[in-house]
Amino acid sequence: MKRGRMLTFCLLVELFALATPTTDSTMNVLFISIDDLRPELGCYGSTVQSPNIDALANKSVLFERAYCQVAQCAPSRASMLTGRRPDTNRIWTIDRNQYWRNPGYTNATTLPQYFKENGYISIGMGKIFHSGAQSGHDDHLYSWSPEGLPYYESPEHATENRNLTSLWWAFEGDTGSELPDGQIASQASKVLQDLKNLRTQGDTRPFFLAVGFHKPVNLLYFNVIEAAI
Repeated sequence: MKRGRMLTFCLLVELFALATPTTDSTMNVLFISIDDLRPELGCYGSTVQSPNIDALANKSVLFERAYCQVAQCAPSRASMLTGRRPDTNRIWTIDRNQYWRNPGYTNATTLPQYFKENGYISIGMGKIFHSGAQSGHDDHLYSWSPEGLPYYESPEHATENRNLTSLWWAFEGDTGSELPDGQIASQASKVLQDLKNLRTQGDTRPFFLAVGFHKPVNLLYFNVIEAAI
């Protein structure tokens, strides 16, 4: 059975206004997803040193009873992003045939789709949905605005060489710019600047920007051995 995942810690759903408010006081939204980040953080009373996240928590709504719906990426992310229980979505595992828009499924509106359909520029990057057929390839036909297409996934993510017999890897360098999450962070900064430029050109639409980081996910698997009776 695959290791239980906590899709994000509770700040995942925190929505906040950025420094460039719209003219009608509608808030821009920055949505951050961090794969497998458990609440082992200072803001949750842990001894882990997490000063930046703690600072964000101090000025945010901190949810203390947010639970993982399913211990796998695809159903848990689909549940959170559609607001539907896994049993309602009928998505319980990572299966290319379990896509909530397939015939017989819910075809539920997603969070980014809702913003897009209500006047927002909706842009996503990195790991927001579980990529592949089980999310309609990041739900690109429905969830994202033209300004956010093609959907951004870091160039290094597709070619990352993983040794599945190891739990940890060490990399030289300290900027992270050559690694997938560093590239996603750089892309997010670029998109924020592009959105600011649109504002100066007279585009007053607010934005929904979803940024998904792949780490600190661990690919841990367990062999279940039935005890002999």
